[in-house]
Amino acid sequence: MLKNKKLAIFDFDGTLVDSMWAWRRVLPNAINEYNIDLHMTEQELSKMSMLQFSQFVTEKFPTLKDKPSVYEYCVNYIYNAYKNDVTVKKGAKEYLEYLKTTDITLCLASATENKLLEFAAKSHGLYDYFDIVLTENDVGATKRDPTLYYECIKRAGCKREETIIFEDVVHAVRTAHKAGITVCAVEDEGMEKYRDEIKSLADYYIKDFSELL
Repeated sequence: MLKNKKLAIFDFDGTLVDSMWAWRRVLPNAINEYNIDLHMTEQELSKMSMLQFSQFVTEKFPTLKDKPSVYEYCVNYIYNAYKNDVTVKKGAKEYLEYLKTTDITLCLASATENKLLEFAAKSHGLYDYFDIVLTENDVGATKRDPTLYYECIKRAGCKREETIIFEDVVHAVRTAHKAGITVCAVEDEGMEKYRDEIKSLADYYIKDFSELL
């Protein structure tokens, strides 16, 4: 898997830590907390960031402007989840420790907002393993576009064929595959309905990192 690789790019949520359940719950919980009469499917909500959601509902329901910030509620929910309930995926820390004994550059590339990502990674003792940390906000593009991966590769000073990406979500696996970058998909329960597609696109598929140790 790592033969001729000089860069390993890791997603965070759902890949290194079991946290996607919190991201799936945060917006529905905000809807309940503020008693918002908003009929949106889980799929529709999943396309919105916390900031986009808070701006959308505040414009749609002007009375929310007189209440505590919807955005702050969402951020605090995620902070508390990272601090109290999120766990590191089996074998993830041990695998990162192993990679640090090699000459491979480690990059953390996440959709999570910078401050949240830093807090979460440091809280679980993962942050210092990485030589490069980048987010979608840093490059102004989501993982439906390869820009974030290309920037990681550029900063590491290597080539696509010398890179491996560890991801859990289907759209990121699609992007890496289309970009011609080796991808190892990490199983996450939230992606169960896409599992067959993920397996067909990924070069490798693991249930957890203990399989690589």
